[in-house]
Amino acid sequence: SLGGRLFTEAFTRIFEGVPRCEGPVLTFSGMWLVAITVILLRFLNYDYFGLLMSVKQTVTKTRPLFQKGIAVSVTLGFQSGTFMFMQLVMLMFSRALSLLFGVTVYPVEATDGWNCPYEGETMSILIGRLFLLIMGAMAMLVTFLCANGHFLGRVPIVGGFGKQCRLDLSGLDPDADTEDAGKLMRWEATLSMFPATLGLWFDSWNVRGYLIEERAHVYADQLRYPTECKVCGTRHIPYEDVIRATGMQISLAWQLFPFIGPLLGKLAEHTNNPPLFYRGTRLKCIWPTSSIRLISEQKGRKMDGGSTVKYYCVLLLAYAKDRGIPILQRAVRLGIYFAIVYFTYTIDKQNLERMGLMMFQVVMLLASLAGYLEALIPLLVLLALALAFVLVRKSDTKPKNEKFRSTAASVEAKVWGKPSAWPLVGQVIHGVSLGGAVSVYLLNLWRHDRVSLDYITLSGAVAGVVSGYVVMVAAWLLEQLPGSRLPANLFFWAYSIGVALFIAFYAGHAWAFGIKAFIAVAEGVILIYISGMAFRPPQVDGNGVVAPSAVWDRLTKPQAMAGPFGIYVGVFAVIMPYDFMVNFLGTYKAALSCAGFGYGGGLLYAFGTDTLCDRKPGQYAIAVGTVVTVFLGVAFHWLVGATIGSVAASLVGSIMENRLMKEVNKMSLEPPRYTKSKVMSSQTLTSRDPNAGFDNQVLGPPTVVRAETPTKLPAGVDAPLVLSGDRDEAIADQQQQQQLQQQQQQQQ
Repeated sequence: SLGGRLFTEAFTRIFEGVPRCEGPVLTFSGMWLVAITVILLRFLNYDYFGLLMSVKQTVTKTRPLFQKGIAVSVTLGFQSGTFMFMQLVMLMFSRALSLLFGVTVYPVEATDGWNCPYEGETMSILIGRLFLLIMGAMAMLVTFLCANGHFLGRVPIVGGFGKQCRLDLSGLDPDADTEDAGKLMRWEATLSMFPATLGLWFDSWNVRGYLIEERAHVYADQLRYPTECKVCGTRHIPYEDVIRATGMQISLAWQLFPFIGPLLGKLAEHTNNPPLFYRGTRLKCIWPTSSIRLISEQKGRKMDGGSTVKYYCVLLLAYAKDRGIPILQRAVRLGIYFAIVYFTYTIDKQNLERMGLMMFQVVMLLASLAGYLEALIPLLVLLALALAFVLVRKSDTKPKNEKFRSTAASVEAKVWGKPSAWPLVGQVIHGVSLGGAVSVYLLNLWRHDRVSLDYITLSGAVAGVVSGYVVMVAAWLLEQLPGSRLPANLFFWAYSIGVALFIAFYAGHAWAFGIKAFIAVAEGVILIYISGMAFRPPQVDGNGVVAPSAVWDRLTKPQAMAGPFGIYVGVFAVIMPYDFMVNFLGTYKAALSCAGFGYGGGLLYAFGTDTLCDRKPGQYAIAVGTVVTVFLGVAFHWLVGATIGSVAASLVGSIMENRLMKEVNKMSLEPPRYTKSKVMSSQTLTSRDPNAGFDNQVLGPPTVVRAETPTKLPAGVDAPLVLSGDRDEAIADQQQQQQLQQQQQQQQ
């Protein structure tokens, strides 16, 4: 590979000029051991990976969307690059250590493989052998102690590093306030790396040895991690991330040892992402059971047969979320590790083609399953659990008083402020259906003309966008006509049937007639059903108030970008893997699979765009990113377009978020009676312009302080919120608000 050649070239350049004599080479190797050991000691004791993961978690909770995306990407990229660099360093370390196995302390004993042009090098050989043996033994011993956490958190070691990073890491040292504060080693961490390598964690052993709890709390405190754990009730970095960082450090330490080191190092990575087993009480939330507890609280003392069955079915679903999915995640991680080890030692020159393809398929399948178990499947199970929770919820949790009902009704009425998502679903489904069919038809038509797949995708996307806007405009026009439900249904029925016939008889022109008829009927039913669900007349409440048109909002507001962008992504997801899926699954299964990819990808991107369009930074970012992606994808390659488009969208969104934050900081969020009086915000008191009038001041956040409250007040008199000169104005303002509230109540 290119990376391997670059590393080999750099390694050769480093050793250029070293004499090819045993003594100088061994001495130089010992010097390399010293240098690499110093680097390794810093990584093992300063906990770089733990800090990087803590930074990632803190940024995720504290920054806006696009700034968070850029910061997390940079952090993960730096962490991955650092880990790769350290693995190369450990490779050099193990190569230098491998010389130890052929070294003897007797200088008169000859060794083969050296091409030294000089004579009388007995003393240099002796010095080189002794130096390498001593440095190798010291390096392995010190690395072993560091890998077990004997120096972790000690103030004399991490104190200077903390000052450079402006972090107070003294909380990591349990002996910082005792007479043992100056000691360098902790002996309670003996042999902690052995259970940690297997993913086994115990409170009295490696949890204490690697300071898992202390690191999570100290990093959260120093980095101002804002989220409080719902299980523990305290602020801390997730324990799984701290253990994962520890597994990466242990992996580097194991790779120091030749032969068996890489196997154990990779085992430490996979068994701690997430950890396989934990026993203890210190890390209370490492195996959260929030869903199980929530469902268990709904169990009644006396339940009939049907309620009992519902309860235990939902409880089983809660156990699947809190227990089943984590166990499957760990099993898949172990499967990936054992698959890599197995294929590494079974592939040779004779079976490379067959076993290499099998390895690729197995590892990709396991990696995809791991991704689904971490992202998609927990979300689906959580959604199913939320829906099932309604079945077992206790009846006394429902509102019983009229005041709560009126409040709930007013809240429900405010939902009309955001357009319904159903028209967006109908627009995307119609657009992807026609656009995907046009793309497949053009692909088969122009297959021998070598037309670029990007142009075919763009052509299908244009057709899909036109189809999506046709149904949206038709739905809005028919909403304006009284009693237009029957004409609307007839139009959508006819249009859906026409699209279904085009899909079956043009996109699938090579299929048998029976298959065409089945596809036409199935697609027609889907489009008709979606049209009936998506395009409905506006709702009317009990007082005769008509909700605003959801279709018109998605034609005139920024949310109008969601439909076209979702359609383009959906058409792209249909056509790009089409030929590969046909060769792999066959024509019919490939068509169904690509249709699923198109509908799913289009809806996901459309809803993501719709969510981002709620704020101005999201509107600019999604517009710039999609335009850049389409333009560069057609001009060069879709991968280039997607990469540069994502970066451009993130940068534009971050810039807009920064501008918006500055505007918010300049706004006054205090009531007018506070900003007009002498009671001002803390930022105003510190940054007032003495040459400007009070009305032109830039006010800060809504932190109200008493600017001129007397330091001593008479007994029995409370400190006033406003001064006497402004009391009348404040009272008048309060009376005016009360009158407005009374008028609103009378109108209701």
